[in-house]
Order: sequence, then structure tokens, then C-alpha cells
Amino acid sequence: MALRYEFNKNKLENTGLGIIRDNVLNTGNFWGVPAEDRLKWLDVPTETHGKIAYWSGCWAGTIMDNMAQNATRILDHLGIPFVHFRERERCCGLYLSLGGYKEEFQTLVRENLEMFKEAGIETIIFSCPGCYATFNENYPQMALEMGLECNIHFKHITVFLSELIADGRLKFTDPLSNTITYHDSCHIGRWFGHYDEPRSVIRAIPGIEFREMEHIKEEGLCCGLVSAFDSLPTVAQSGMKRVEEAVATGSEYLVTNCAGCGSQFNATCHAMGTEVQQMDLTELVARALGIPTMDPSEKVGVYMGQCVEMLKDSVLAPIVVPAEAKK
Repeated sequence: MALRYEFNKNKLENTGLGIIRDNVLNTGNFWGVPAEDRLKWLDVPTETHGKIAYWSGCWAGTIMDNMAQNATRILDHLGIPFVHFRERERCCGLYLSLGGYKEEFQTLVRENLEMFKEAGIETIIFSCPGCYATFNENYPQMALEMGLECNIHFKHITVFLSELIADGRLKFTDPLSNTITYHDSCHIGRWFGHYDEPRSVIRAIPGIEFREMEHIKEEGLCCGLVSAFDSLPTVAQSGMKRVEEAVATGSEYLVTNCAGCGSQFNATCHAMGTEVQQMDLTELVARALGIPTMDPSEKVGVYMGQCVEMLKDSVLAPIVVPAEAKK
């Protein structure tokens, strides 16, 4: 990660991430979707000030916006007031950091931290593991470097739901009769070691038959995101291999906690024509609470196609400054 800034400092740029940089700076999100079009899923009351905030993120709030909708509906159902920044919510900055765009990333860190402070936020809940990791690790580091405060508690939704169950604040009302298996995403799994929390949520849902895949927890396999890098056959193959492990369990659903993993598995399951289908953990929880949910498959197909096009020709190349800009 540290080398990303060195590449950029020495006038080298990952061309695919350069496109994403422009999207983030111009529209505030990975996909380049205008702010007013990103919140059609939000259908519950939110606060402007408070101790708890929900951060939907570029992927969970756009390509798999059922994740953001499920999370906010669950919070509302449980009577937990929360802040959502609506059109003011911008990218966490992960892809600016990955692209080595340090100055732009620092600007975003400053703006987001100021927004949180102004709203009185103490805890932020995330659906996206990438956002969760960025805020947990990159933000404190950058804040220290810039002399800013960063004393907010960041939690992934799987951890938050697990805590609510342990405290007796989350009890399920609608038993489900499904067989499921669960995929440990990279950030929630190996990165932060949250293996038990999502499993405790799954096991608390009455009627669920939980079947583990061959490789789990520390030995879990990658989802294969993103298959845009099709010049590396191992990328697509890793996703297919993981889906085959899910099929071998005889489960109806491959449950995920990440919009990246979810999108990749959703697309892969449909492409392979498997009986097992992808489902986000929040959808499982919502169903067990009698909360309506939506199927993101059609949207996932469209956005994954765009992602492949956006990143397929990505290379590390010299930064070219237009002649007009030089003047």
C-alpha cells in the first residue's frame, strides 16, 4: 500500500484507478453516479445529528443497494435512530489510496472527519468491508499525519448485529427453512478476524441449516473480484472454484457480507447456472424479521459489465500531463 504513493510521486499511474479517481472527485463515488440518483433505496427516516451513523458506501449503496436498504430497514425496525449523510456521503477514499493519490485522499479524509464531528458521531456502521478497513486503518494514520482528531468507533454491520443479539436487542420473529453456507470475505475475515460474529448471527436465526464449505475462516478462498482482469485466468477460476465449494454443500444460498464478494458470486452463480444463489447476510436477517427485501441480480449484471470495461485495460503507465495544463 505504501508503494502506491511512491508510484504516484514518481509520475506512474494505474490507468484504471485514474478513471475511478475522476469519478470520485467529480461525483463522490466509484461508479460516477450522480448523488441524487444514489439514494433511491433509502426509504426509512434518518437523523442529521446523533451518536450512530450508517455509511452505505459506493458498492453497497449502488451496485448492491439491497445491502444498504436491508441495513437501514433493520435499524429502523429495531428502533435504533441513526444518521445518514445522504447526498453529502462521498467515497471513503479507498480507491484514491489504492491509486496513490495522496493529496486527494487527504482532502477527502479531512472533509469526512469534519462532517462526522459536526454531526456528533461516535460510532459508524458499515456494510462495505472496504470502507470499514479504510476508515479503521487509513483514516487514523492520515489524521495523525495531518494533525486531526479521529476518535470514532468504526463497526461492520455483522459485528453490530452480533452485539445486538448478545445484548438481547435483536430477536428473530420469522423462522426460515433454508440451507445456507457462508463466505468469509478478505477484509472481514483475514484482515480483521471477524469469523465468529457473522456465524453467531446466522446460528441465531431459527430454522436455518448452516453448512460450512471445505475452506473457511483463515483458509477461506477468494471470491475472484474482479473478473475484469481476464488476462489472468486464475481470477475467474478462483470465483468459480469457490462457488463449486458452495454447490458441494448442497446449500440453497451462498451468504456474503461484502458487496464486492456478493457482486462477484451473484454474477458467477448466474453464469454457471448453479442451484445455489448468492445472498447478503443482511437479507437473511431482514427475512427473519419479516422485513421485505429486493433482488439485486439485474443491477449487479449491469454494473459488473461496466466494471469489467472500466478496468480491463488497466496498466501502470507514466502520467501524461496535457500541454494546456503545462502552460
